[in-house]
Order: sequence, then C-alpha cells, then structure tokens
Amino acid sequence: RTFTYNHGDVRITTADRHMEREALNQSILLAASAPVLMALLGSLGLLWIGLGKGLEPLNRMRDALRRRRADSVEPLQVAGMPSELQPLLETQNQLFRRIAQTLERERRLTDDAAHELRSPLTAIKTHLQVARMTDGAVREQALEHAEQGTDRMHRTLEQLLMLARVEGSLSFEDGVQCSAEQVAHQAVQDAGGGDNRRIVLRLPEEATQIYLGMPAPLAVAALRNLLDNALRHGGDKAVELEVQMADGQVGFMVRDHGPGIAEADLEHLTERFWRNGQSGGCGLGLAIVQAIVQRCAGSLRFDSRSDGLRVFLQVPARPGHRQK
Repeated sequence: RTFTYNHGDVRITTADRHMEREALNQSILLAASAPVLMALLGSLGLLWIGLGKGLEPLNRMRDALRRRRADSVEPLQVAGMPSELQPLLETQNQLFRRIAQTLERERRLTDDAAHELRSPLTAIKTHLQVARMTDGAVREQALEHAEQGTDRMHRTLEQLLMLARVEGSLSFEDGVQCSAEQVAHQAVQDAGGGDNRRIVLRLPEEATQIYLGMPAPLAVAALRNLLDNALRHGGDKAVELEVQMADGQVGFMVRDHGPGIAEADLEHLTERFWRNGQSGGCGLGLAIVQAIVQRCAGSLRFDSRSDGLRVFLQVPARPGHRQK
C-alpha cells in the first residue's frame, strides 16, 4: 500500500508491506479480544455457580417431595429456604392442607354412613325375615316397620350427601336470585313433608325487595331444616317463622313452643348425629345448617326458654338488588 503527498514541486511517497499490515491487524485483534473472551468465560462460570446455589433450595424441596409417602399430607418442612421461595413453600403447604381436609371429609362421610346405616339395614333385614315367616297382621306390621326403616335410611343418606356437598367445593349457584319472601315461602312449603299447616309465617313488606347474598338452594335447605327441627320437637303447637331486616343482613327467627332444651345441651345442637332424647331425626339437620352458615358467612344462634326454643339464622343480603 502506498500514500503520496504533493506540495508544490515536492512529492513524498510512502509504502508498507501487506504482510506487515495484516500482522499488525492480527496483533490488535488478539490484544482486544483476549480480555473480552476471558471475561465472558469467567462470567459464564460465575453464572453457573450462582444458578446452582440459587436452585439448591428447590432441589431440596424436590428431594423432600420425592421421599414423601403417597398418602402423606403433612406440611412440607425444608430448612434454609430463602425469603424469595417462602411463598412457594407456603402455597405448597396450603395445597397439602386442602387435600387433607378433603380426605378428612371423605373419611368422615364414609365413617358416618357406615355407622348410621348399619342399624336401619339390620332392622329392615330383621323385619323382612319376620314378614317371610309370618302371615296376617304380624306380616303387615313387619312390612310397615321395614318401610319405615327404609324411609329413615333414605333421609339419612340425603342428609349425608347434602352435608358432604355443603362442606365440599361444589357450587350451588344456579343463576336464580331469590328474595327473602321467596326463600321463606319455599322453605315453609318443603318443611314437614309438605304439611305446613302448623307454621305461622310473618313477613315484613320489604321482604319482597331484599335478595339474599347466597345461593337460594342453600338458604332454603337451612331454613327448611330449622323448621323441620321445630316441628319435630315443638309438639302439636304452631311453629313461628319471622323474617327480619337489619344492617345488610336478613334474619330468620324460628320459634317452637316445646319444652325447650337444657342450657348444657345447646352447644351440642350442631354436632353430627347428636339427638335430644328420643328424637326421630338422624341428627344431621342442624349440622347442615351450621355448615351452610360457615360457608356463606352467616350466623346461627339458639335461645332456649321455658316456652320453647328460638333459633336465629342470619345471612347476608345482596346489595343493590331490589325489585322495581
């Protein structure tokens, strides 16, 4: 390569060899790229080590999950978890707790069904054997008792399935909005096997304009169980149902005129299969009401007096929904 400079009568020409220029370029390229290459390799090495250290807690969590039994639902305990991974560990433990609750509900349903259905099945079998060996009035009476046992077993199964659905995650939303008046009338119609002549209903005028903030099937089921319980324990006297409105809540007061319940027994009313005296029920009605109340953010209160038992059921009202 040559370079010529002219100035008046003077001309200056310089030249260099191609090999020398290429050698110079290679030396400059090598001097510039070697540090960059070393820095890149060092950065990759540090990144590899950092990722390994960062993923080590996840690897410990993976190993802890791998060592667990298939039926283990205890919370996962992994020491030395960084704060960034604590939400992941807590979410995992919440999942285990929900699975444990689901398994416990299934176990309780199975145990309750096995416990409560054993007696009716045995009684039905005994009455059918008596009916097979006898004739006349004795046979008819045995068949009648077998039918009564079948009805009791059917009611118990329905209540068990209803309780399992309420305590589970199944949705009861059907898209239908029901007012307090509609819920009260439907519960009165369903209570007592359709015999609602002993129920006195008191509704305020605004009951037609207030809608419940919960699925209508749950509200009707809870109120129907309260009415059935009052009809069963209130003797032959009338049962009162009063609807009240206050502070964004809809209140249902169910009152019977029976002998009442001892103060010490009030805390057992919502227990599964707890029965007062010689009650003919299956002991699940009030337990279902309590489960509905807990699911729908309501409240349930009992007040036993000498002139009967008063039950106060409060459920949330749906804001902004009124009939025009």
